[in-house]
Amino acid sequence: MQSGKPVGVFKTHENSPRVLIANSNPVPHWATGNTLTSWMPKGWRCTAR
Repeated sequence: MQSGKPVGVFKTHENSPRVLIANSNPVPHWATGNTLTSWMPKGWRCTAR
Protein backbone atom coordinates (compact mmCIF):
# COMPACT_ATOMS: atom_id res chain seq x y z
CA MET A 1 0.00 0.00 0.00
CA GLN A 2 1.33 3.40 -0.91
CA SER A 3 -0.75 6.54 -0.46
CA GLY A 4 -3.86 4.42 -0.02
CA LYS A 5 -3.45 2.64 -3.34
CA PRO A 6 -2.34 -0.96 -3.87
CA VAL A 7 1.16 -1.38 -5.26
CA GLY A 8 0.22 -4.71 -6.80
CA VAL A 9 -2.78 -6.94 -7.34
CA PHE A 10 -2.14 -10.66 -7.12
CA LYS A 11 -4.19 -13.69 -8.03
CA THR A 12 -5.49 -15.58 -5.02
CA HIS A 13 -7.57 -18.60 -4.12
CA GLU A 14 -10.28 -19.45 -1.60
CA ASN A 15 -7.90 -20.53 1.19
CA SER A 16 -5.44 -17.65 0.85
CA PRO A 17 -4.86 -15.47 3.90
CA ARG A 18 -6.39 -12.00 3.66
CA VAL A 19 -4.76 -8.88 5.05
CA LEU A 20 -6.33 -5.56 5.92
CA ILE A 21 -3.97 -2.67 6.58
CA ALA A 22 -5.20 0.31 8.55
CA ASN A 23 -2.50 2.85 9.34
CA SER A 24 -2.93 6.09 11.22
CA ASN A 25 -6.57 5.92 12.25
CA PRO A 26 -6.75 8.77 14.76
CA VAL A 27 -9.00 8.60 17.80
CA PRO A 28 -11.73 11.27 17.61
CA HIS A 29 -11.44 14.33 19.85
CA TRP A 30 -14.65 13.37 21.71
CA ALA A 31 -13.28 9.97 22.78
CA THR A 32 -12.60 9.80 26.52
CA GLY A 33 -10.95 7.11 28.59
CA ASN A 34 -14.40 5.62 29.24
CA THR A 35 -15.09 5.54 25.51
CA LEU A 36 -11.86 3.68 24.84
CA THR A 37 -12.56 1.23 27.69
CA SER A 38 -16.02 0.52 26.27
CA TRP A 39 -14.42 -0.54 22.98
CA MET A 40 -12.39 -3.36 24.59
CA PRO A 41 -15.28 -5.89 24.91
CA LYS A 42 -15.94 -5.35 21.20
CA GLY A 43 -12.41 -6.50 20.45
CA TRP A 44 -11.32 -3.06 19.28
CA ARG A 45 -7.87 -1.93 20.34
CA CYS A 46 -6.51 1.53 20.88
CA THR A 47 -2.84 2.12 21.50
CA ALA A 48 -0.85 5.31 21.67
CA ARG A 49 2.83 5.54 20.95
